[in-house]
Amino acid sequence: MKNFIFSSFLFFLSFAFGQQGTSIDLDEVVNSAVAIPKIYLNDNIYSFRERDAFIKKLFRSAFWREFNFIIPLEDYKTGKLHSFQSEGPLRVFINDNELTEKHLFKNFISIRELTQKIEKVEIRTDQLTISAIVINTQLGLENNSLNKKRSYTIKGKKNRELMIEYQKLENQFKLKIQQLKIKKKYAEENDNIIKMDSFQNQLKRTLLLSYLYTANFAISNSNYEIAPYLAYTKISDANISLLDSVALKLSPKVKKSKYGKKFLALLRSKKN
Repeated sequence: MKNFIFSSFLFFLSFAFGQQGTSIDLDEVVNSAVAIPKIYLNDNIYSFRERDAFIKKLFRSAFWREFNFIIPLEDYKTGKLHSFQSEGPLRVFINDNELTEKHLFKNFISIRELTQKIEKVEIRTDQLTISAIVINTQLGLENNSLNKKRSYTIKGKKNRELMIEYQKLENQFKLKIQQLKIKKKYAEENDNIIKMDSFQNQLKRTLLLSYLYTANFAISNSNYEIAPYLAYTKISDANISLLDSVALKLSPKVKKSKYGKKFLALLRSKKN
């Protein structure tokens, strides 16, 4: 459950990341907020003093299974104090590429190199059933340097052909999403709230369409293992009814395949 908690100043001091035993002038806090790291919570900007320490803790955890946290935040413009709480698994993205449990940022050296390149950190709770942390960095991080190469990709000529076909439109969705994010950023920088809202709504619609496309592609190719593979790796956080629509179309043979078993086990766990 995600709760955005508006807390008092004294309550804020009780957090582990807080400033305990120190006399703090509120005007000084407001004026110094611009000098500390920023974090975006959906479309709102906050200052988060221990952002990089939080990122280190995140990458050292099994966030794909569970990562519970409460963090103190300051409104970036007013300095008003808030906190944000999240419980459960997280999805983590770097430059639109999702990290898996085989990601390469598990030691202090690699994490430090990453934090030095961070340009923007977002916590998204409004587009996915599972909260997502999105990290944008400077140039220098390639997709193939984020996760270890998987040894369990689907096999077979037909599955590979279908994957190539799927990725053609998937890449179009990714490009559209990236373009909308850039447009939204420019609108945000120019305080154009109307355009910001418009681009945000377009982002939500595009993400929804990408999920529907993936589900439809899986259903259309339900006699091949690529169907449960896409459902398991691309839209596992979709609502149960959409995942059920895929599961019901899988052939008996596909249900017994490696990703058929993984996907159906995931679906059962979501229903419990």
